[in-house]
Amino acid sequence: MLTNVSLLCALMLCLVSASASAELEFQRHADDQGLQLNYRFADHNGAPVELNVRTDRQSFISTPTNFRPLSSARLQREEHRQLLDFAHQQGWHDIEIQRQGQSLQVIAHQGPAEQQRERINAIQAHQQEAMQQVLARYYYASIQLHAGPDGYTPDHPRIAIESQAALTPFSDAVAAHLDQTSARETLQFLLRWLQQIPYDDMSNRLQSPGAGFITPTRLLYENHGDCDSKVTLLAALFANLHPEVNSHIVYLPGHAVFAVELELEDGDVSVPYAGQRLVVADPTGPAPMKVGEVARNYRSALHSGAVTIKDF
Repeated sequence: MLTNVSLLCALMLCLVSASASAELEFQRHADDQGLQLNYRFADHNGAPVELNVRTDRQSFISTPTNFRPLSSARLQREEHRQLLDFAHQQGWHDIEIQRQGQSLQVIAHQGPAEQQRERINAIQAHQQEAMQQVLARYYYASIQLHAGPDGYTPDHPRIAIESQAALTPFSDAVAAHLDQTSARETLQFLLRWLQQIPYDDMSNRLQSPGAGFITPTRLLYENHGDCDSKVTLLAALFANLHPEVNSHIVYLPGHAVFAVELELEDGDVSVPYAGQRLVVADPTGPAPMKVGEVARNYRSALHSGAVTIKDF
């Protein structure tokens, strides 16, 4: 059974002073004509910014439609059902699948011993596929952290990609404000905006595993989010504005950051990946961190590549 590692960054607050953050003004209004979201904040240069976006409420907050929290217990129940369905499809109605802690035990009650072993082996061979099907159904994916057990997290790249269309009004508003800036300048603008959105440490994940991550549209609607939620939103917005630049999510112990294939500048913190170095960016906040800047306690892992990276 995989471990739910969607606790990623749930127990972590950026080790910086909250007094460094600026105040973001947020307003939300819904009516029969749609949803209005208004943001007022200071950009990375201290200049005032006002983003006003109108969109359809229901389609916006339900993107992607099938994402929902997936605890380890629920994953096991779903996997149990998948394996039973598989056995019944083969006509093996004597098969029993018992839950024993974090594992499932397959028992055959009829037929010669050799036939029972063959059926059990076939079901066990199908178990990995069944688990992946359950994860994909709810927008999760398995992951191997650099220094940890196999586990699963929300499928951040898939969620970002499928959120891009719903986020188009926001990326259009940013593009209109910036008026054709470089990819680095665009990223810096997005960073400063998202850093000022309140950080939610989602401490209830300990009581409800997998419940902490919120999708990009939900984050904007509710105006709060943690690190992997903000990274996923950043990836979707940045891809809308600069699709020519490849981007990635970097999983660190207790944290997640964004990384892009940009030309390195002096002082940039970067991470090695596929023969190059990616520039990192941390949208978590509340401190105003620039492109290429992260908290000191993560730099060693990034410099050495002791991280797990997925492509957006």
